[in-house]
Amino acid sequence: MNNNSNNNGSAGGGIGFCGLLTIAFIVLKLTGVISWSWLWVLAPIWIPAAIVLAVLLVVLIVVLVKEGVQQTEEKQRRQERSLGIDEQARHYGLERQPGETDLELKKRIAFLKQAERRVGNR
Repeated sequence: MNNNSNNNGSAGGGIGFCGLLTIAFIVLKLTGVISWSWLWVLAPIWIPAAIVLAVLLVVLIVVLVKEGVQQTEEKQRRQERSLGIDEQARHYGLERQPGETDLELKKRIAFLKQAERRVGNR
């Protein structure tokens, strides 16, 4: 049998400071010692939650901006590669057709290169 003195069967570590502070404020409010609005009586609950949400929001914004920058850089790299393909196509007297992908244009260029090699081997 495993007896661990630190394990009392509860998942959490107890009520915590914010929970105790909330209970104290509620008792003071209900006994009339303080006349704060309920918003401030329950502040020990919502302020930490608001801080966590703010941190998560900042992390989300950073991740989205980083992803946007990566997508922009990838788009620029693709455009640079496409410019190289378009230049090759112009060398063979080809133009990119509307909606034609790089792969389709590469196939047409490869076909012309192959035909050029066949003519050169004769």
